[in-house]
Formats: sequence, C-alpha cells, structure tokens
Amino acid sequence: MNRIIFILLALFSHTALSQGPHYHHLEGSFFIWGEHLPDSQIKDLEGMSFFIKGDAAKRIYEKIKSKAVLNECYGDGTISKYHGKFECSLNIKGEYSCNFGVSTKEGKIYGAQSC
Repeated sequence: MNRIIFILLALFSHTALSQGPHYHHLEGSFFIWGEHLPDSQIKDLEGMSFFIKGDAAKRIYEKIKSKAVLNECYGDGTISKYHGKFECSLNIKGEYSCNFGVSTKEGKIYGAQSC
C-alpha cells in the first residue's frame, strides 16, 4: 500500500511540476519615457511605465499582501495596495488597475505615475 501511495505522489508531483508557469491575459498600456519630448528620436530607451487593468490587475491586487489604504491622489475613494514601487488600486466602480515603471538603464522599478 505504501508503495502505491509513493508512486502516485511521485507521478502527481512530476505532473504538477512539468506544467510550467500559468500565463494570464494582460490588458493595459505602456508609456516610453521621454517619447513625448521634441528630440525623442535621438534618445536611447531610458525606461517604460506600464499600466495594467482588468482581470490581470485584479489578480495582482489580490496577491499583494499589504493593507489597502485610501489613495489621496485620486480623491474619489480609490484604495491602493503597494509592493515596493508597484501599485495596484481598486476604485469605487469596482475597477482594478496596477502601474509600475522600469528603468532599462538602471534595471530598477519605479512608480509609474506621480500624484
């Protein structure tokens, strides 16, 4: 009996590990830093800001374990959770959004938007 349980556990573990990551559909937009400047054609890619919305944002919001706090920047009852510079919010309409910035020069995460 122990042998059968061991074989079943080994098979299940192998199956669970071999399935790889589960990718989720992503909605949103991004902004290339400095692209709005007149001489942007000659600049290197400094970084990008990403804005995620919908189901992907909801999943991320739920994964962030920090306490949700009132986001004073919106002034409309929106609450936000933070994980370092990564921010996810839930507005009073029940819409989720997340944002973060990535510096391609420094390899650091930044806030995507200021208040």
